[in-house]
Amino acid sequence: MNGGALASWGPTGTVTLTPHPSLKRLAEECREWLENAHQKGHTERYTSAVQDFLSMPGKLDQKAGLQLRSLALYYDVASCDAFLRSDIQELTRFVQNAVHLRSLIFRWDGMYSQMRQDLGNWPTEFSDGMKAAGPCMLSWWDKAGTCAQLFIEMAEKDRAINTTPGMRRIKHGTSDAYLLSIFSAEFKIPTNFVPRQCLSLNIELYSTHGIPMTRHGSKPSCKRQLRSTSHEAGTIRTGPGSSSTPQSTVSFQQSFLPSKLYGAGTNSLNSTLIML
Repeated sequence: MNGGALASWGPTGTVTLTPHPSLKRLAEECREWLENAHQKGHTERYTSAVQDFLSMPGKLDQKAGLQLRSLALYYDVASCDAFLRSDIQELTRFVQNAVHLRSLIFRWDGMYSQMRQDLGNWPTEFSDGMKAAGPCMLSWWDKAGTCAQLFIEMAEKDRAINTTPGMRRIKHGTSDAYLLSIFSAEFKIPTNFVPRQCLSLNIELYSTHGIPMTRHGSKPSCKRQLRSTSHEAGTIRTGPGSSSTPQSTVSFQQSFLPSKLYGAGTNSLNSTLIML
């Protein structure tokens, strides 16, 4: 069982997914949501709106980001629906589109964070870390490195500007803290970020793939834990520079920002619309 589904391999190497029966209601909700979106022409309208923004002279309107978020939501739900229908081919395509859009939105937000060094409005806890990590899942290492750099910069700015616990954007030492340690170690990006709270014991045990770093019931210091987690992670995965990047994803390796914002064309966002 993995992620609510049983995966099995056929004699020809094909994968079959069998979702858990408890997800039946979720499958119905996804199907209803997508049917409504198709009837109202949501994807066509959102795509057309982004293209209209791109055709306007000058800098790209910030409202284009709302349309991109709507498109990303559509592919999020479509991915869930394909998974629950055990449609591997559509799942592959929808997941790539969803990851690409979410990472593009994250890089867009990262640009605004860089522009406003006086504001600690970023990142959004939990969700931004997942957007930044998405390209790693698909071995899009160029894009993953940019996302890692931006996420670390956001987290460091959050710690520097939002000095009281209630102001901090990253309040918990869970997935965001773990991702920051992984990004720093794997992409060789030094960071002074220290989470407000240590990773919980359960998170620590999962993240180290069963190799304990502390005795049961103990709680290491945040600094020690981040170093240990980073070291362990570096020994269990293929890092940036891997030759495993699929040929089908080469066209996604574009600038990490909608380049129209700097008046240099629209290659990145146009590539997104073409692939969708």
